[in-house]
Amino acid sequence: MAQPTSEPSRPGPRDRSAPLVSAVAGAIVGLLLYILKLGVAPAAAPENVLVFVMGGALAGFVVSMIRARRHRERP
Repeated sequence: MAQPTSEPSRPGPRDRSAPLVSAVAGAIVGLLLYILKLGVAPAAAPENVLVFVMGGALAGFVVSMIRARRHRERP
């Protein structure tokens, strides 16, 4: 049986959740960009929303990896 901890776990730099958080944030930004695009050109044929969401998630993940690399290189 697992031992109960005195404090609840909290997300932070030690749990390595930054790539996941950045990917989700990128997906949200991609979705917002898609909604903005629909507001600007509603008569245009709608593009696949999945392209915007996955592109945003990929961009967020890449940014997170770049940040982690810079953080590791610092003395």
